[in-house]
Amino acid sequence: MGSNMVQWSRRGGLVAGAVALAILGAGPASAASPHYTLHTSDANPGGAVEFFTDGDMVRLTDVQADGKDVQVDVWDVTPEPDVYKFGFYNRNGDRGQPVVSDAGMGAPYDLAEGHCIKFRVRLVNDGSSTVVSGSTNWGRFRNTNTADGYGTC
Repeated sequence: MGSNMVQWSRRGGLVAGAVALAILGAGPASAASPHYTLHTSDANPGGAVEFFTDGDMVRLTDVQADGKDVQVDVWDVTPEPDVYKFGFYNRNGDRGQPVVSDAGMGAPYDLAEGHCIKFRVRLVNDGSSTVVSGSTNWGRFRNTNTADGYGTC
């Protein structure tokens, strides 16, 4: 079992819920809440970050067998100046287990409701923090849990 599955199982029965969701084909967040996806900006995107506002889930996935890892960094840009919240890597390889954070993990992963959240996703060389040129992409999304809350900021 991968480290992410262990992480999930520590959060009160989410493994059973994940099995039920897989059987039912549902996504990890409510269908009524916004869900955003941001890919790396290289010619054939090798990584993606997804943001599910319901539960503040950030899911980082390596989507290509290119020998690169994926990195995400997250800021709350509603206060001035911008506040860096967290960042992490996915070093699990192509189509490996995604790396996930969510509000249930507490600070700093519990993002302020209604705030504008900025994401940076990029590729890095395998096992390092050296950024792959031309792979960095940025996005800003409103953290709201209502269906009419979609939008950038």
